[in-house]
This record gives sequence, structure tokens and C-alpha cells, in this order.
Amino acid sequence: MRFLRVSMSADLISIAELSASANVSTRVIRHYESIGLLEAIRKGNYRWFDANSLEILGDVRLLLRIGFSLQEIGVLMGKDLKETSEFKLGSCVLKRKDLLARIFEVKKISEKMLKKYEKL
Repeated sequence: MRFLRVSMSADLISIAELSASANVSTRVIRHYESIGLLEAIRKGNYRWFDANSLEILGDVRLLLRIGFSLQEIGVLMGKDLKETSEFKLGSCVLKRKDLLARIFEVKKISEKMLKKYEKL
């Protein structure tokens, strides 16, 4: 299906354009907007996003891949104004420790697997 490109302004892109550029579904974008990670300008039944939204989507996807929850990402991005900078830093430090522990476990498992296959 071809989308008709209708731009509101040179600085704003439609949800379909953002979806195609970021390679995520419009449903995911709507969800991120509903929980406050993305901000849209609504005109009628349409959502329009600024160019920064593509970068935000990339950051969110990366943080999700390395193990952050959407709630933690919201805190890190400053979307939860109740949280202090110390909490954000503490959250990052704890997540880093958790990720390093996971990396260590993956290394141990891969070493065991390599030894097992070397014997074959």
C-alpha cells in the first residue's frame, strides 16, 4: 500500500513517515506517545512529529535492547519530573551492574559451549 505524503510543514513528519524512517510500527509510536516518551502535535485526526522524534525512537529502541524498561527509559529521559538526578544516576549504575553480570554469564556459557564442541 502506498502512503500519500502529506506534510504539514518542513519541520514536521507524519506518523507514517516516522514509522517508515524508524522501522517501527505506528502502534508502537502511539504507545510511546501515550506513555509520554514521544510528543505529537495533533491536527484533526493526524499526529505530527518533529525531527527529534526519530532520534528519540532510536534511543528508546537501543535502551530496550540492552535491558532498560520503558519506565526506566522515561526516568532517564527526564519524562518523570518527580525523580531526582541522583535517582537517575543510581538507576543507571544499577542497570550497568546488572548488564555486566549478564555479560559475564553469557561469556561463561559461551566458553562452556566452545569447550563442549571442541571435544566433538
